[in-house]
Amino acid sequence: MNLTPLTEKEAKMISDNLHLAWKDNSSGLKRLFETRKCFVGEFAADYKPFLDVGLLARVNGHLTTDFALVYVDGFWIFCDRPTNPRIDRVFPVFDDESLLLARSMPSHLGGKVLDIGTGSGAIAIYAAKAGNRVLATDISQRAAAIAQFNFAINGFSDLVRYRHSDVYQSLAAKKFDLIVSNPPFVPHPKGFHLFLHSDGGADGLAIVRRLLQQAKSFLNPNGELRFVVLSLGNNEGWLIERELRAWRDADAFTVQIQNIYREPSISLDEFAERFTAASDYNDWRQKLIRRSYDRVGYFLVRAVMNGAPQLQWLPGDTKQKFDDTTFWGDNYSGSMSNRLKRYIQGS
Repeated sequence: MNLTPLTEKEAKMISDNLHLAWKDNSSGLKRLFETRKCFVGEFAADYKPFLDVGLLARVNGHLTTDFALVYVDGFWIFCDRPTNPRIDRVFPVFDDESLLLARSMPSHLGGKVLDIGTGSGAIAIYAAKAGNRVLATDISQRAAAIAQFNFAINGFSDLVRYRHSDVYQSLAAKKFDLIVSNPPFVPHPKGFHLFLHSDGGADGLAIVRRLLQQAKSFLNPNGELRFVVLSLGNNEGWLIERELRAWRDADAFTVQIQNIYREPSISLDEFAERFTAASDYNDWRQKLIRRSYDRVGYFLVRAVMNGAPQLQWLPGDTKQKFDDTTFWGDNYSGSMSNRLKRYIQGS
């Protein structure tokens, strides 16, 4: 299934019918997006607009879909299902890092935000809700279609623009108050089928390095780069910290790193067992061992361009910072190990 671009009228019809069907507890809407199908008569709303734009199909008295739907904080977010095998699958939301970046969005009223690797567009939508003008980018044409669909049905097409871009490549000389990214960051061996939204290269930092390299050129004074990342590490520290200290523009930024989980890491053995089927697994594993890596951690990084160079590890974890059920709801994994089970198996 592929989504078609929406007119303003179509977007309103989709949104109105979603609200109508969602309010009806007997509606098949939730079951449809959980199990991929429901009986036509269960939908409790006009399903024709959903057929017209490619969200649903009608087959033998059933409505079917290839998409997942998340309703959170009053927003409708469509994305691909966790079982979708295509390499350009749009990352299923919401999981820990998506909620963290979206719900902690600073309210730069009237500010300019760049969302790199927007995927489903969820973070861009939250940024627009906070009163910012947003440029959302991605390298995936499928992400372009799904993100712009989500912008339209949530009423943010005027505040969020989309541009096809590989990190900063197509952005010319624009400046932003905030650059935010949930980038591909999973380290993995060659020969392992990993989705575009996850593929961070052999050490996980291939895209993160590119985020850092040109951030200074795209930020206004006191602007901020904010991203989440997996990092290899050992008793002497973390690869992401070493990269940040070696960053050529480090003297322009105050950098803060914080654990996402109270138990911030898992062993490299536990992490690497997910990739044993890859043709290059043994070579990849031996290279990591030779570099003394023995663990993988999960972090939130903030870099503020204020001309006061320093790198700080913030105490605690992000669960403590946003420790309430209204923030996390039922989406919080609670540990690095649980998160990766969802991330790798579902991704």
